[in-house]
Amino acid sequence: MRGLYESARTKKLEKNKMDDNKNRKDGKGGKEGTKKTDNLISVIVPIYNIEKYVERCVDSIRNQSYTNIEIILVDDGSDDLSGIICDRLAEIDSRIYVVHKENGGLSSARNAGLDAARGKYISLIDGDDYIHPHMYERMLTILLEENADMISCGFRMVEEDAEEKFEYLEREKLPDIICVEGKEILHQLWLRDNETVVQWNKIFRRELFDGCRYPQGRYHEDVYVIHRILNRCKKVVYLNEKLYYYMQRSKSIMHSETRQVISDAIEGYEERIAFFKERKLVYEYQKTIRVLFEYLKWKYDMMTAQNDEGERKWLIDIYRKKYAKYYGEVEYSREERVLFRCPQYFDNYVRFRNFIFKMCSRWMKYGR
Repeated sequence: MRGLYESARTKKLEKNKMDDNKNRKDGKGGKEGTKKTDNLISVIVPIYNIEKYVERCVDSIRNQSYTNIEIILVDDGSDDLSGIICDRLAEIDSRIYVVHKENGGLSSARNAGLDAARGKYISLIDGDDYIHPHMYERMLTILLEENADMISCGFRMVEEDAEEKFEYLEREKLPDIICVEGKEILHQLWLRDNETVVQWNKIFRRELFDGCRYPQGRYHEDVYVIHRILNRCKKVVYLNEKLYYYMQRSKSIMHSETRQVISDAIEGYEERIAFFKERKLVYEYQKTIRVLFEYLKWKYDMMTAQNDEGERKWLIDIYRKKYAKYYGEVEYSREERVLFRCPQYFDNYVRFRNFIFKMCSRWMKYGR
């Protein structure tokens, strides 16, 4: 039965493709709000095998108080019912445009959405998350008032089966915002690490993505791109309201830190280091080297806690090959200098540091 449905869907897509593209180019595809292209937000939603969550995500976008949006659902070769659900949603809301493509990963799906987008502004939403009903109205109003290039809001982590509960917004109250300009924009990469690096809690001016796309076949794709986007911004706004709801799934990338996932994150940091070095941004260059060092120590601590000897040895090897080459580029403490010169002591260094921290914590807690 499903095979017949898929066949009919394919024929329908082929039949309507030319008319659909023509309508989109003419600005006729959507409800009355989307006929206005001045402040149109293109909401790009990559979809891959999330049939259980896709409708909730799309409904949270469809039901926004700000209606001048187009919703681009990118079905990245799903082999469950996700693609069928996307087509059904497109039939009931003409603001929805579905792109069906072969599986290529999150970066590939985002890039396909960016290529199809017509809006003046870009928003990227993960297909298993959902957003506050007033998110776009709130954020775009501030973005326009402040004449900013990008705005970022807070987010709330929610459990997989948690009930939807939205933060109450006092519409009359002035929003709690922080505006950042000039060189301070790049410094948010470590001052507000998580909130800055992730892409899904933001509205971007479309021009920020000119000639800029996500690296295909990589995990931690945000790490590769965000510094390039921030480097183009003259003003960025941070809104201290949790309007994005990030769902924690056990099968998501964030919960499956394989060697490939960690390696891609390291490569992303190395690319960022090279980016700053090429532009002679010395402080940003040196700071990113330190951020990479902290990332390696953090991952090592995780592997130590999991008592995974094989993974710890693998990470030490990665450290020797990749990170030790930056010795001499930054000022380090005595312990760190010893570590650079003798990477074989990486394991003992971290064990000793953790032991001292544990003993100090115990002494402070029990007085002995």
